Amino acid sequence: VGDQNIEYCIAQKFHPSQDGRWVLEYEEPLDSNHLAFVGGNLPQESRTLRSDEAFDYVVLAHGLATNQPRMVSFEEAEAQRVPECLKRNVRFQTLQVLTLVFDTILPLPFDICRVEDGFEVAIVVHSSAKPGFAAGSGRDVWTIFSSAEFARELSLPKQKGEAMKQMEVAFFKAFQLQKYRSKLCSNRGTPFSLLWPHGRATTRPPAPVDAVFHPEARVGVCSDYCAGSPCVQSAVVSALQLADAVLAHCSGAPLPSRVLTDLDVEWEEMGPEPPWVVAAFPGLPPPRLAARSECPVSVARYCCHTHDWLGSHPGIVFGRTAALKPWDRAAARGVQDNEGHWSRRSHFRRGATSSRMQR
Repeated sequence: VGDQNIEYCIAQKFHPSQDGRWVLEYEEPLDSNHLAFVGGNLPQESRTLRSDEAFDYVVLAHGLATNQPRMVSFEEAEAQRVPECLKRNVRFQTLQVLTLVFDTILPLPFDICRVEDGFEVAIVVHSSAKPGFAAGSGRDVWTIFSSAEFARELSLPKQKGEAMKQMEVAFFKAFQLQKYRSKLCSNRGTPFSLLWPHGRATTRPPAPVDAVFHPEARVGVCSDYCAGSPCVQSAVVSALQLADAVLAHCSGAPLPSRVLTDLDVEWEEMGPEPPWVVAAFPGLPPPRLAARSECPVSVARYCCHTHDWLGSHPGIVFGRTAALKPWDRAAARGVQDNEGHWSRRSHFRRGATSSRMQR
């Protein structure tokens, strides 16, 4: 166990071995592109391999990839019920996130702020005030999160630019910082802006449950959405519960009571909680917070609200093309013009020339 034993690859399928254990078939990237695993992307070039060793138990620590088209599968039907349970039940809330970098320190008296009844701007975080995240050259970094309603309404990729523009304008207006606009040294493009389809889970197993385990298949699931409000504490609690379940099953002891074994039970919607509550220590009273008037966000019909608008999973829409240059994406997707040629057209913005694939 250790960092040297972690392999960055895409798990594809588990096959049962002759002795009843699991052998992993996985996809190994052949390139080192930093975008290969970001935002649901797939590597441009890869090869399929099988693990040299077999596994007694499989633990799925699923976050963003829960509903991805490439989600790991099992050749054996009973074990396949576990990923099917996740696909059927786990839903996400789309988030819109914008990072602003200034070449001077802003006169804001907080490190984190929730804007009451905010729409374009709901949460503001002083990112460069975090330990170890101080920006160099005297720069000041702030990260803005929109409300869930705003992100849901503008969750299509083609709406991202307009959404970021509205969030930037609302930030300067809400905190009366118009005179600092000239000090802004970042733009609204990547990596300063983010449309995050699977930003926050909105469903969870019925409480009190911290993890999911299929004893017959020896397959378990741990994640922050299994143990309550999505946060680091929930993720750790879920992992510990699943570890206890595996140990109990291996030794023939009864499973922990907070581990779900019924894969047919319907999951429940998570209530909205104050976003600045990262975790609460067991045994201590909850923090004194004002009651929130925000209504729960509707649970997405499919995996996320972006999927609902697109009519298809974002992982299918973007596939292996997100790491390509814009004019190379159509060729990778197999899209041609009427004459059978890959074409591109030029467009101009702020005096600069660039190219974009005609679609």
